[in-house]
Amino acid sequence: MVFSREAVRKLMNSKCQCYSNDAPDDMVLGMCFSSLGITPTHSPLFHQ
Repeated sequence: MVFSREAVRKLMNSKCQCYSNDAPDDMVLGMCFSSLGITPTHSPLFHQ
């Protein structure tokens, strides 16, 4: 994952947080960014 400075700033200033130590971090980040109005951009250059 790659984040812009502005996206990180918004995330850090939000009340969003992981709800448990074993929470699926990618899904939690997705929900947090979505709640902040930040949409992801897909790139075929990244893979999981």
